[in-house]
Amino acid sequence: MFFASRGDYLYQKYFMLDTLEEKVATNQGELPQYYIEGHHEAIIDPEEWEAVQAIIEERSIAFKTRNHKKYSKNTHKNVAFIDKLQCGECGNGFTHQRAVERRSDGKEYEVHRWVCRLAQKYYAVDGCSSHRFQQTYFEQHFIKMLKELHQNEAFQAEVNKVIARTELSAQELNLEEEVRKRIEQLNQALYEAVDEELHQDGQDSKRVDDLSGELVNLHKQLKAFSDRKKLAGQYKNEYKELMKQVKKLHEEQQQPFPAELYTQFVEQATVYKDGKIVYHFSMGIDWSTDERYESYRYQLLEEKKARRHAKRKKKHSDFLKGPEVTALLEYCEKPRRWGEILDFMNTMMFISDSHLRSSVIQTLMEKGKLQKEFLPNHQRKHKYYMVKK
Repeated sequence: MFFASRGDYLYQKYFMLDTLEEKVATNQGELPQYYIEGHHEAIIDPEEWEAVQAIIEERSIAFKTRNHKKYSKNTHKNVAFIDKLQCGECGNGFTHQRAVERRSDGKEYEVHRWVCRLAQKYYAVDGCSSHRFQQTYFEQHFIKMLKELHQNEAFQAEVNKVIARTELSAQELNLEEEVRKRIEQLNQALYEAVDEELHQDGQDSKRVDDLSGELVNLHKQLKAFSDRKKLAGQYKNEYKELMKQVKKLHEEQQQPFPAELYTQFVEQATVYKDGKIVYHFSMGIDWSTDERYESYRYQLLEEKKARRHAKRKKKHSDFLKGPEVTALLEYCEKPRRWGEILDFMNTMMFISDSHLRSSVIQTLMEKGKLQKEFLPNHQRKHKYYMVKK
């Protein structure tokens, strides 16, 4: 085996694997091997070869380790949403996605999103048209929805309807009492029938079976009434607890996502591609709001603009306190014409005429650090001097 680039040669003697079919195999150490350095003229120098191999190894390590950020598997993942989110377009569940993105300032930050399991399969024949949603949207949406429930008469009326449907009506209460009386009668009748059967050696077993069957059915009916009473009581208690938490949430300005509240009261949340979310509460209520993902994205855009504006404002404020402006104010202790000021500033930094006027001179005049003095009988562009106050 020749290594033409290095000028070496590895002698690997082939050996016979099967003499009948004349199959051969490469010698991997089964037989002696011989490595001959400098066997032939190399294409490149050995020093250059080693240097290239070192560069390749260095780049390989850098490539394997780039953008590999080690963090906990569930960092910032909201586990309250697991198995709770359902796609309103196709009915599939949502899955969590995470990415590490970089802002314009170079800082990295995690982005957590939830997406329909079918929508993320881009090459599916019958794919879902839903979108990816940021996790913070689901958190913010739930908090806003809860705050809107505070003293919401429509929601309270809906809860009362569900409780009224669950509670026993007057007719059902009477029926429940009749069932109890009937059970007492059948219990006595069954006791007598069993006693008679024991004396008749099993000749009247059919009557015992009939009475037992009727008792079983009546007990099932009685249990159904009892379960509905318990469920109605549970709905009342859940509504009372929910309103208690809603009031507390409404009174606080900043509230973290109430994960326990979400887990306790939300059985499922149906998410549509426009961001509409229908909450299926454990008390049997389906509820939604007018909040949509488009308004949330607009809010994020406005917050981003506000951050940029604040950043530019701070940068401008720091510039006005910096060495260039300090030197300018010292320079203007004597009256200076505009052309002189512009030339002086450009000796320290490049700045345009318009930017110097609007961002520096005008601001310094508003702050009372510079003033304009007009001179008679001068051309318009040389009409005034700038003087430090």
